[in-house]
Amino acid sequence: MQVNMFFEYAFAVLFLASMILLNFVIFKIPVKENDKQITVLALIVGSANYYFKFVLHSPYAFVLQIILYTVFLMLLRRYPIFYSFIVSLTGFIVISLIDAIVTIAGLQLKITTNELMVHNFYHYVGMHLATIILTLLIAYTIHKAKIGFSFVIRRFSGKYSLRSYNFIWAAILIIGTIVLQFLSVGFSIYSMHKYILIVFSLILIISIFYAYLQNKKALKDRRSKPADS
Repeated sequence: MQVNMFFEYAFAVLFLASMILLNFVIFKIPVKENDKQITVLALIVGSANYYFKFVLHSPYAFVLQIILYTVFLMLLRRYPIFYSFIVSLTGFIVISLIDAIVTIAGLQLKITTNELMVHNFYHYVGMHLATIILTLLIAYTIHKAKIGFSFVIRRFSGKYSLRSYNFIWAAILIIGTIVLQFLSVGFSIYSMHKYILIVFSLILIISIFYAYLQNKKALKDRRSKPADS
């Protein structure tokens, strides 16, 4: 049982990693130079998705992972939250289409069924593995063909300072989603998970506040340079 849980978690993270890699390729964000960012994003979003989807069985798991990916894309890449949301939403739409293609193919070929994909460990792993491989092949093809959108990386290349409202919106999105989680589960949720959610929320808010301070400091240093020279 624990082995199954480990592999389910691992494939949840790998699934997100393949999506993020494809997402970066689509928007021509360099992959090799940002491999650590891809790893961090996959671990954070993938772990949160696994916890909310498989542990808490939250109806808002999909919404949460989009918001988390958007917020951390903003913090790590320093893209305004609107552009981060465009990148994020595009990535999840594309991976959903790929997942749908793999699922329909599996059903039409009678390789699997809807029930087996949900309840059978081997079918779950197999379908996720097929989706990951197809996603990576598409990412490789797009990269080699040198096609994709460059407006985000072109506009926000180099050191870009974010305006304060980006951090405010990020905090509102995180708090709003966590509140929805509490309301959806209600008092049936175990107290341990309540504390986990509270700690998780605090870590996210502190991360956003720290990024805001760093952004403010960078902006102040940049404005003071012409005066010193």
